Amino acid sequence: MRWKWIFLAPLAILAMLLFAFIGGEVVMRLWNWLLPPLFGWRQISFWQALDFWRCAGSSLADWEDTVPGDPISAVA
Repeated sequence: MRWKWIFLAPLAILAMLLFAFIGGEVVMRLWNWLLPPLFGWRQISFWQALDFWRCAGSSLADWEDTVPGDPISAVA
C-alpha cells in the first residue's frame, strides 16, 4: 500500500501542474486573441492569465451555493 502512494503522489502533483499550465495558457490565448482587437486592451502574459484565472475562480466559487429566494442559503 505504501508503494502505491509513492508512485501516485508525484503523478498527482504533475497532473495539478499540467492542469494549471493548460488553464493559464487557455486564458492567455483567449484574452490575447479577443480583447486587444475588440477593445484595444493590452496583451497579458502567462503569469497574469494564471492569476486572473485563479482570482476569477475564487470569486465565483462563493456563488455556487446561493440560490435567490432560498431562505436556507441566505442564512448560511
